[in-house]
Amino acid sequence: MSDYQAALAGAKTVADCQRAYEKQLAIKQQEYRQRYPETYRPLVAAHELDYWIKAENRAKVIERDQHSYGNLIHRQIKL
Repeated sequence: MSDYQAALAGAKTVADCQRAYEKQLAIKQQEYRQRYPETYRPLVAAHELDYWIKAENRAKVIERDQHSYGNLIHRQIKL
């Protein structure tokens, strides 16, 4: 299990999911910016969707009886 998956599994609130998503995205941006300074943005965008889906799914489990429509996690990258 990755650190990100562990953070989401331990999340107790939607805010915890949001923080885990933002932290993981920042880590990946920094990693790719250092490795691939010319082309890091599309690489990060490819991972961002996966991170967002995982955070959104966990948030919906947490809020299963209290939320009706829409997204709970605010995306950092708009495609």
